Amino acid sequence: MNQIKISVIVPTYCPGEYLKDCIASLNKQDLDPSEYEIIIVLNGSKYPYWDNIKQLIGDDKRYDLLYSAEAGVSNARNKGIDAARGEFLTFMDDDDIVSPQYLSGMMEISDTKSIGVSMVRSFRHDISHWSSNFFICKKMAHIEKYRNASFFKNRSFISYVAGKLLHRDIIGNIRFNNRFTNGEDALFMTTITKNVKNICFTNYDSCYYVRERIGSASRRKLSKFKLLRDSLGLIHEYISIYCRNPFRYSLPLFLSRIPGVMKNAYVLAKNK
Repeated sequence: MNQIKISVIVPTYCPGEYLKDCIASLNKQDLDPSEYEIIIVLNGSKYPYWDNIKQLIGDDKRYDLLYSAEAGVSNARNKGIDAARGEFLTFMDDDDIVSPQYLSGMMEISDTKSIGVSMVRSFRHDISHWSSNFFICKKMAHIEKYRNASFFKNRSFISYVAGKLLHRDIIGNIRFNNRFTNGEDALFMTTITKNVKNICFTNYDSCYYVRERIGSASRRKLSKFKLLRDSLGLIHEYISIYCRNPFRYSLPLFLSRIPGVMKNAYVLAKNK
């Protein structure tokens, strides 16, 4: 039996019809089925969602279905990390889709000190009609500018967890901060950079497709009070994390996160 190389962690909350598409895309990976596992973490309400997911995955040995009564994508991701058996970990939203070469393409470029980054595209109904509406897509069109670049220049690519392959040594004992429901991706990715030397990019065959819809795990609206509270809390976290290990982190990267937090809060508040 082959050793599990990759653990795919899929947090889900009150999943709807799109989870079926997500699972179907993971089932079509060209990587040997014995080399990857899919951990689905259902959080919040358990029924009828638990039974629905069980029907979708059937008796496929690659799947591990977990439950947490505590809602929140960060809590679900952390539960997935703790349960993962793979050498590498990757995170996926339950309404997104990946290409058949997604896992194998990132495996080719990732190691104990290098983060693998896949191509990213957005779509609404059909990936054959993909667009560049997701914020990172326009940068992907000029990817050669970012190969072998500094963390500061690549800061947009380490602002979200989707489309990444992370060796478990890079993650170590670092986990998502449950305090935040906005900006937690960037905080987690920035924190793990102390264990990273390189950011490597796949070719266009290895692609992560972000579904454009309201209400998914990464696109929920927050109250203005919570936005302000989270923003101040995030700025404090960035300062604290950097000060604890100043020689292992990029100062320009951490300094860029402060105006980034403020800009993100402004945009979200404006769109209410």
